[in-house]
Amino acid sequence: GKGKGKGKGKGKMDRKDPVDAAKEAEEAERKMKDPLTRPLTLKTLIRTVHAGQNHEAVCGVLRKRYPMSKEEFDDMHLGVDGKDFDEERIGEKMRIPVPSTWETALSEEGNKPEVWEKLITSKNLPFMAMLRNIRNILMAGVDEKIHKMIIGRLKSQQQVANSKQMPVRFLSAFEAIDFDDATLEKLAEEAKGEADFVEETKAYGSGKEAKQMTRKR
Repeated sequence: GKGKGKGKGKGKMDRKDPVDAAKEAEEAERKMKDPLTRPLTLKTLIRTVHAGQNHEAVCGVLRKRYPMSKEEFDDMHLGVDGKDFDEERIGEKMRIPVPSTWETALSEEGNKPEVWEKLITSKNLPFMAMLRNIRNILMAGVDEKIHKMIIGRLKSQQQVANSKQMPVRFLSAFEAIDFDDATLEKLAEEAKGEADFVEETKAYGSGKEAKQMTRKR
């Protein structure tokens, strides 16, 4: 007669060894806890970069609207950093705050000596940015003390080494300002003249939230 062999039906295939099942569950749990293998969600991203400390930035990421009342404002913890409820912003979509950098400062305030002086004295102008904009800085007509600060940075072996700039960058900066004092003084005077500035109007944002900004360049 026919012998009884081990069945290979669907029921047999679906059955798992309890030990193997436990190992698989343990491995899945380990992957969920491991920041390198667990699924990346908006929630975990916010926690990872500690963005939760800035409640307005989180609301901007989530595209939430500005609260309709002072009570809702407090419930959303938007006043923890000293900000007050602004009735004029009620209902508008919240956006991620634009970080203040040397690029945004120049874009908003223009290529003016006081802007460069503030950036340099507050140490908010990186070495590479200073090197690439050295002609613009001088042509803007910055104060003599700013000249000395720039020279000091260029003479500092530590700052030059830490900048990790190729020698060609320094050569380009030298060639950009390779003119005599009379020419430099003339260029500085021309840079101050209104006739050499071009007014540019640009819209920022979209729809009803768009804002017109006029600046000189």
